[in-house]
Amino acid sequence: MIVADTLVWADSTSLYSVALHEGDKPGPPRRTALKGAPGPETRKEYDTLQWGVVLSEEVLPPEVLPLGGAVYVIQHGGKVFSVPLPGASAS
Repeated sequence: MIVADTLVWADSTSLYSVALHEGDKPGPPRRTALKGAPGPETRKEYDTLQWGVVLSEEVLPPEVLPLGGAVYVIQHGGKVFSVPLPGASAS
């Protein structure tokens, strides 16, 4: 997602960001580790032909929600991490 002038996304370990400069070349990717994040997860195998897709058995990607100068990363297991928006100036 794009927040202010920064592209942000997350995985199960980190928040990533790329500064977007108005019409200029984007900045380098930055990685902010999420201390206490669950790390890589694997989906449990089950019979999708018999049961279909069972959402409780799937590993969902984290949700990224911006609020003010922070980004909240909500992990699949329910953990929530708050990270200052990379590149945002502190007030």
